Amino acid sequence: MLRYLYVSKGVVKSGSKADYRKPGRDALLWVFLIEPTGKEISRVVGDFGLEEKPFEVYSKEHHSVRYSMDPFVFVIVDYFVDNGRIGSAHILFVVRDNVLIVCTSKAARFYDELFDSISSHVGANRHKVFSVGRILHAFLQEDVEENYDVLEKTEEEIVALEERAAHYEAKHATSVKDIVKLKRRMFMMGRRFWASTKIIFLLKAGFTNVRLDAETSKLLVDVHDTFLHQIDIATAQKEMLSDVMNIYSTSINNRLAMVSNELNVIMKKLSSFALILLLPTLIASVYGMNLHLPFQQSAYGFYFVAGSMGLVTIMLVYFFRKRGWL
Repeated sequence: MLRYLYVSKGVVKSGSKADYRKPGRDALLWVFLIEPTGKEISRVVGDFGLEEKPFEVYSKEHHSVRYSMDPFVFVIVDYFVDNGRIGSAHILFVVRDNVLIVCTSKAARFYDELFDSISSHVGANRHKVFSVGRILHAFLQEDVEENYDVLEKTEEEIVALEERAAHYEAKHATSVKDIVKLKRRMFMMGRRFWASTKIIFLLKAGFTNVRLDAETSKLLVDVHDTFLHQIDIATAQKEMLSDVMNIYSTSINNRLAMVSNELNVIMKKLSSFALILLLPTLIASVYGMNLHLPFQQSAYGFYFVAGSMGLVTIMLVYFFRKRGWL
């Protein structure tokens, strides 16, 4: 999908078709390609004399990359929250004197809202002088603020993992795979934030062809510092994940200790029952032998033997209960 914003001497026009016009000296054009088709890319590349290669490879980059300085062409890996889930996309920027081309690899409600927000702001301040640098800053500012929502969502996921790790025996307990997966994402996010700060540094330090006024340069410093702050948050969250892993390990060890203790209790009970049955069985076996034994010929022999068996059983039950084995 192609959307554009055209600003010229107080005139602001936006659209969602490829009917934009090239800006004059006192105008600027922002072309926003969202999950573009090959036809849309070819149109933009042909209209502005751009190289097609960055549009072909940008979606495969692992972190922010600078392709050229004049025009300033770079890509950042972006994060956003869409429908309660964290998504990511590659965003390609092509910055010229009065043309800004932004191309994102994925469609998301966040990008539509971002474009509408900036367009509304420009429309409400149509009599102010806007530059490509100011539009670029507005995009980066909106985008970097979204990272706080992403980090907040990530923290919620970490807290949920921590809760599940503390209850290892629960039905929906966490696993090492869940923890490692989230930790890998946090490492990647931190690296991408850091790579993006280098791009912002090139802009605010004046190493590019992008002309920035003093106010926009100061605003980019704020974007740069915000990225650094978010890197600190991501680092803290990685430490939280390490704590989750420790909690998970402790929960497993506690569970294993409980199982071992339960096994010991069962073995004690089985040993007690075996001994309780053994002695009466031994007495009955001995008196079942074809030998001359005491009380064997007595009229009360049976009662004596049965009483002995009962007495031994009662003594053993009392003994094992006192020891806590039964």
